[in-house]
Amino acid sequence: MRRRVEDAVRSLGYTPNAGARALATTRTMVIGLLAQFLPDEFAPAMLQYMLGVSDTAREHGYDILLATDATGRAPCAA
Repeated sequence: MRRRVEDAVRSLGYTPNAGARALATTRTMVIGLLAQFLPDEFAPAMLQYMLGVSDTAREHGYDILLATDATGRAPCAA
């Protein structure tokens, strides 16, 4: 039975739902990354750094939440 389920997972391209996983394990597996782009900054270099963080996180089963607001936390719209 296990092999049939695993075969179905592969053939259907199933991927686990991150929200359901977080509820079941009480772990989000999300890393927050704050990137502040300054006017005189070389964006391609910054993006390469962010790609390295993202790739490494993915290798370890984490997702990335990227925030780019220059002032930090933005107020929520109601």
